[in-house]
Amino acid sequence: LDLIEKDIITFKQKGDVLLLGDLNARTSNTADFISQDSTRHLPLYDSYKIDKQIKGRKNLDQSLDERGKELIDICISNQMRIINGRTTGDFFGQYTCYNFHGQSTVDYLIANEEILDQILFFRVSDFLATFSDCHCKISFEIIANFQENCSRYDNLHKAPSKFKWTDNSAVKFKEAL
Repeated sequence: LDLIEKDIITFKQKGDVLLLGDLNARTSNTADFISQDSTRHLPLYDSYKIDKQIKGRKNLDQSLDERGKELIDICISNQMRIINGRTTGDFFGQYTCYNFHGQSTVDYLIANEEILDQILFFRVSDFLATFSDCHCKISFEIIANFQENCSRYDNLHKAPSKFKWTDNSAVKFKEAL
């Protein structure tokens, strides 16, 4: 988890961060943000960002282990939020792992606060033994905003809206290439 936190810190400087997969951490329903966070009572640095007050998450797995506590601490300190049990498709926090010990939630989608509203859907699929040894497939849908940089295409010739193929067209096409 220390390496994951270092990566979060590095990549947050470059943009939004998503973590998805098996983190072998059981987090129960423990809050992953500071409830009622504010600057009203203490003078804080101007750079301090107050945690968004979002709805709590649900989790069918009621166990909290040491690794889960560490993951929650990473989420709080880096303003990352667990999506499981918090959005359309998984309002109850379904189990993600089934093995001879029982079931648990150890696979997560975790996102930084700035993109929470862009995650439209999160789903834990039914367990299929042919898909994995013990983990369920998890999937999500996100709104992606991007801008294409067209400057690298400025030197291309505009294609005609219509083209009539002739006997010489094959030769002209080869020459153009």
